[in-house]
Amino acid sequence: MKNSAWILAVVALSLAAAAAAQEPDPRNAAPMSPERDAADWASQSLGAEAFSILADRRYLIVQGGKEAPRLQDAQWEALAELGRSHLAVQELSEAFSRFLSGNPAAPAGAALEFGALLSLPQAGLMTPALHSAARLVLAAHEEYNNLDPKASAVGDGVTLFETPWGAAFAARTRADLRPDPGELADAFFEGHLASLRPHEGAVEHLKAHLLAVYGKDAGKLLETDSRNATLSADLRGWIRKYLLDQRRLVALKRHHEALVKLDAKSGIAAQLADLATASRALNAQPDLLETLKTKRSRKVPAPEGPKTKLTSAGLHLHQPVRLERHELGDTVVLTAGYWVDGLAEGETAEIEETTFEDHGREGFTRVETRRARRGNGGLYEIRREIPVRSAKPFTFRAVISGAETETLSEKVSVPVSDAFDRALDALAAADALALDCRFKEADEAYGAFIGVFSESAKAKAQYADLVSAAGKRRQEAVKYAAALGILEAAIADSRADLSPERCDYQPARTENAIKKVASLPAGCDRFLSDLHSQLRTIQKRRDDQAAFRAAVSKARGLDKSCQLSSAADTLAQSLAILDANPSARCGSVDNLAKEVEADLPAARQAALWGETLAKAVDDGEAPPVPGKDPAAASLRIVNAALARIPTLPAARCYADQKEALARVADSSGLSLAVPEDGSAARLLPGDAQLVAVSGAVMEEVRRIEEARDAAQHRKAQLELPAAESAHPAPQAAPKPEPRPASVEKPKPAAPKPARRAVKRQPKPKAPPSGPAPETQPAATDEPASSR
Repeated sequence: MKNSAWILAVVALSLAAAAAAQEPDPRNAAPMSPERDAADWASQSLGAEAFSILADRRYLIVQGGKEAPRLQDAQWEALAELGRSHLAVQELSEAFSRFLSGNPAAPAGAALEFGALLSLPQAGLMTPALHSAARLVLAAHEEYNNLDPKASAVGDGVTLFETPWGAAFAARTRADLRPDPGELADAFFEGHLASLRPHEGAVEHLKAHLLAVYGKDAGKLLETDSRNATLSADLRGWIRKYLLDQRRLVALKRHHEALVKLDAKSGIAAQLADLATASRALNAQPDLLETLKTKRSRKVPAPEGPKTKLTSAGLHLHQPVRLERHELGDTVVLTAGYWVDGLAEGETAEIEETTFEDHGREGFTRVETRRARRGNGGLYEIRREIPVRSAKPFTFRAVISGAETETLSEKVSVPVSDAFDRALDALAAADALALDCRFKEADEAYGAFIGVFSESAKAKAQYADLVSAAGKRRQEAVKYAAALGILEAAIADSRADLSPERCDYQPARTENAIKKVASLPAGCDRFLSDLHSQLRTIQKRRDDQAAFRAAVSKARGLDKSCQLSSAADTLAQSLAILDANPSARCGSVDNLAKEVEADLPAARQAALWGETLAKAVDDGEAPPVPGKDPAAASLRIVNAALARIPTLPAARCYADQKEALARVADSSGLSLAVPEDGSAARLLPGDAQLVAVSGAVMEEVRRIEEARDAAQHRKAQLELPAAESAHPAPQAAPKPEPRPASVEKPKPAAPKPARRAVKRQPKPKAPPSGPAPETQPAATDEPASSR
């Protein structure tokens, strides 16, 4: 038993010694490589998630996989910028969430400070999609800040540019894309508010917006300017506000719709989460990057014994075969090679070959890593064909390493010419001329472009594509130049519609020019505003001429019906129409206006005589200065008026006044007073003569009317046609011109009325003793001279 125990103890000691011999002594272990040490420390310091994100987005060039990563290089400047952007990234995330949910990105008046993120390179975590999202949020916030709060409140309705007429207006003028569409206020007024057929929807939309946002009732202002076909400064200012508000409201809607689509397509929320994770980790340790650089650059002692060795054959940039330059659209060919040494016979090692473009601060792009088992020898070749996507030069790099090898790093500068960029600029300049509707100049520019780059097109496909595109656009420019020439000729012809010399004011040529504008592409309607204004001016002149003729015709009718005051006022109003629009006074309208101007003083005088005669009737009934004998004063007034009536041009229209005056004259003649004192003999002849004036006046009226009828008859004889016989058959004398019923026919002179005798009081006498005397006869109507 003792021997057995001893044997077991020996065996146990032997196994323990063997096990101890197999365990490596830490003091003899190979030191960790700087690349491996740096990667291990970075993973622990940043956190596994942030380290993985930075490696995947090529901020870090890592080889060896997740089990034993080796940090070969890093974008040190981009990492530093990312760490400094932590707060801006947080703010972008919050603003994005608010705006995506339909709320403002920030309160009104608040500033969004994440604009600095747009300076970060798009090759990193601040991806092109995040750049787009940030711009959308910033643009929407700017529109929101510039909108009146009331406009934002009503912004849920349909905006102008979402209506059929507003969309058509935007397609023609690009009003929805202009920073300030207010400069199109005149075009909007002419096309939708004051045209011959104004769009009711546009009118109501404008009125509703101004009332809801600014409390402005623009109804009367719209009506006045539309009637005058002239946009006032006041209404122009309101339309400018309206168009700018509508552009901002529709921009807010479009920004939100674009952000929703972008998030659905690119996963903006997920990209923001990765950006926030990495920036937060980098910001948490200010000294992280310096420590990481130190660890990666440290020196380690060379290992004892043989080690796998990599020898580079260099990195070679193949020269361009066409036009002797690399430029946008070309493909760059790069090759590299290396040898492997130090492996045992038949042994292989896993080698990683990482190649990429280094754009400095802009980051690492087109990173490719290939793993392969390599044995001793070579040459092992690496080949990359890289399309040139920018005119900026860059550095191409190759990093080759294994788990137990030193890192082999090569690089070569790739110069890129900007010649193709200049060709693009030249084509864009020609396109700008075409977009500005300068088609003849665009035709020349396209021709020059084709002449310059036709040889390059034979050598490179990208130039051939540009020359082909320029040729097609040149054909369009020629077509539009011809259409523009026809339009300009039509516009020149249409000016005759507005010519006062022709004075026809027919809109056919102007309407034809407006139709020809449609033959030009969108944005070339700068002629429309002037043509619509011209059309409205033509229509207004036609309307004013028609209104003038109608007023004159109405005035003639009023004159015939003896409405003299209304006739004079209407004649004056007709001339006022032409005074307000002098260009409408031309041709036959001008001739008629001259007739009206000649007739107006007589019409005014006729109306004034009507008022004067009416006043004479009033004054005859109640003389303003009656004196001692009111009847005599009355006769002086009415008889003077009666004598004047037959001499007036519109005597036929004063029948009522004439009758009233005659009635007052008769009444006054019967009311003359006889003096009671001894002056009766002296006054009676004068009084008798005054009484007789009424009859004499009527006789004079009869005589004047007969003379006028005879003059009219002679005038009619002189105006007979020349073709009539020199000795016409005797004709009956023309009948006197009929007079209105209100004008009395002249009567023969009436016997002179006797003054009414005034009863005299007899002198008192002694009562007679005989029979009573007879009563005195009543006074007669005979004048005193006849008694």
